[in-house]
Amino acid sequence: MPTFAVEEQSSFFSNLKNVVLATRKDKINIVYFVVLMVFALRELMVSVDTNSLGLLVSTVHTAFCLFSIIIYYAGKMYAHRSSTESMTYGFQRVEPLLGFINGFFLVLFSAFTLMQCVERMIEPVVIATEPDSIHSIISTVCWGLLINGIGLCFFSDIIFVREASSTSSSIPQSQKRFVLFHFIQNITVITIYSISFWYPSGIISYDGLFSMAMAFIVIYIAIPILTANGMILLQTSPQTVYPQIYAKLQQLQQLDGVLEYKNEHFWTLSPNNFVGSVVVVINEDADEQTILKQAHELFDSVLKDICIQVQKHN
Repeated sequence: MPTFAVEEQSSFFSNLKNVVLATRKDKINIVYFVVLMVFALRELMVSVDTNSLGLLVSTVHTAFCLFSIIIYYAGKMYAHRSSTESMTYGFQRVEPLLGFINGFFLVLFSAFTLMQCVERMIEPVVIATEPDSIHSIISTVCWGLLINGIGLCFFSDIIFVREASSTSSSIPQSQKRFVLFHFIQNITVITIYSISFWYPSGIISYDGLFSMAMAFIVIYIAIPILTANGMILLQTSPQTVYPQIYAKLQQLQQLDGVLEYKNEHFWTLSPNNFVGSVVVVINEDADEQTILKQAHELFDSVLKDICIQVQKHN
């Protein structure tokens, strides 16, 4: 293996270790990640054994939570990488990209769940209702309730795309709803299957209705996150800070020697990081360096970086 490849691989694992084990809370989060992954496997086995669509949906939902944790640490690791010639602004857009992929497949799976619910209502399937099976289901969701309760304490700040928004502020709200829903979902499962334990004949309808309700809620939560990350990837203008940017542009036009500005474009590089570019037309006798300095000072409080091109009026 070439020496540079070995060094690059060593550097990757070194950076990964530094990010994952950076703080005591990160170490606790990794332990929680392993516990959640083991629980997801247990939940999957019970869902297959009992033929429960509700538990299967919950299993996949937990898998998306696991992937969201990976997104967080991947974004955190790549954010520290220096920029290159091809990636002039660095790798901060990795997290929104992975978040978009996660949200897309989450919505896709929810649509598939709805189709399965309708199919099961038309042609009901046999679901295990023996006491042992019901006991396995209830014990599984009880463990899920405990594990997700712990997750609310240690992981609520990063589950599902850390600090993105509908350009910037709506995602934290969606994120909180996502975590809260994941917690409430397990309470609902316990209630449903506890009732089904006493009324075994009703478990088929309960299972389908619960799965359908969960699919709708997941879509409701995932679409704002999907939209927000999509807008970041499309480099749309950040609506949350655009009034401030517009005010700075008006101040820019009032600088001595500035005739006009054009071709302005501002976008979100990553959550809460904004960049932009603008062309400034100045008088022939104006001092280019002075105007550049004043223009950068104007935007420093709003933008992380701005590319200003100066053109002298002919």
